Amino acid sequence: MRALKPRALILGREPGATEDVVAKLEDYEASDLPERTKVALRLADRLAGEQPRIDAELHAELRAHFSDDQIIDLGMTLTFASGWQRFIEAFGIVPDRWQDGAPPPFRPLATDDTPCFPPTISSMVGTLSDGCRASH
Repeated sequence: MRALKPRALILGREPGATEDVVAKLEDYEASDLPERTKVALRLADRLAGEQPRIDAELHAELRAHFSDDQIIDLGMTLTFASGWQRFIEAFGIVPDRWQDGAPPPFRPLATDDTPCFPPTISSMVGTLSDGCRASH
């Protein structure tokens, strides 16, 4: 997962990434994005990985394009977004509106014929659910 929140810092302009910029994110290393942007995306990829490690080479690249305060801000923003995404995926949390009879925008998580829908945010308050419930 790549966080786009700090894109104003990364791209050096106001927020509002164009479709062209967003399309380049899939293979950003081969793109014509500025090196500053590529370094920030390398950091995002590294921090979102299974074993986040910042080696001396990436740290030097970061220092060449960002101040220490900017690296901290960028890292905190990226890890918050990545961590939040991992949390909601781990608990299978989906917006409440997906539970009001509308079909979910994904295939159910059940492994057998019993429908299994992830808990909603409101159903998680005060309890931990296994995420499965019968559909109506």
